[in-house]
Amino acid sequence: MLLSRLSYRLFPAVNSTLFILAVLLTIRPVSSQGGIDKGFGEHGWKLSQKHIFNGREEVYIFPSLLKVKFVDLGYTLISDNKVGTVSVYSDSKKIRCLLPIDKFHSSISSTLSIASECPAGLSWRPCTVRSPGEPAKIAGKWYSAVELKNMFKGSPHGGFLAGGRRVEHCTHMLFVTDSIKVAPRLNKIFCEMQGEPDLQALPLNQFCNYLETHDRKSWLKTEVLEPVKLDLLSMKVPDYPLASQLDVTTPSQSNIFEDLLP
Repeated sequence: MLLSRLSYRLFPAVNSTLFILAVLLTIRPVSSQGGIDKGFGEHGWKLSQKHIFNGREEVYIFPSLLKVKFVDLGYTLISDNKVGTVSVYSDSKKIRCLLPIDKFHSSISSTLSIASECPAGLSWRPCTVRSPGEPAKIAGKWYSAVELKNMFKGSPHGGFLAGGRRVEHCTHMLFVTDSIKVAPRLNKIFCEMQGEPDLQALPLNQFCNYLETHDRKSWLKTEVLEPVKLDLLSMKVPDYPLASQLDVTTPSQSNIFEDLLP
């Protein structure tokens, strides 16, 4: 007893440190595999977004993990940068697909290209916006890009005459942030899923000003932006039968082209 008291008095800092370490090791959660769950409690962000074509989206972003639930399209994407995979699954269809990150491609950019409205392929430059629409509590930058359109003069006999010219059709305004830390490969996937350019920053808001009609259309709007902690159970992919990416992501009914016209 005397030796124990003497030891504590002589080395109070050492004993305090050992005690704190013992407590921390005791309260850290254990994963189902029996090891220490290193991802528990990692800080990230939750975004509730509305996209012009994808509809409602629930997004969870962490430095090495990405989860996007496409509420209206009926499927969910989960990507793990450390493992290097992308999983896409549908709870209604009970199927899933698994792909390497570098092999994953979203169909949204191809669809927008067919409709001649693909912001990702435009030339983007930093700009300022007089009426800011960025979400509160987050720093970021605005970018703009002008979209051109082929215009042809009408013929008095119907149809169009040759010799059309390229004129400004609309101006896209995009707000991005690099305050939300995410792996570059995950950021690329997220931008591709939105049909947005990869500016090494996360797209949060985008709208388009149409020059002919003077209308403004919202392409992407972040309605909720809040910090969250990682819950690994929410990142678990259901063990559904494997299928093709097209089978998983193709909705039974889609009105994806209805809002393309200004």
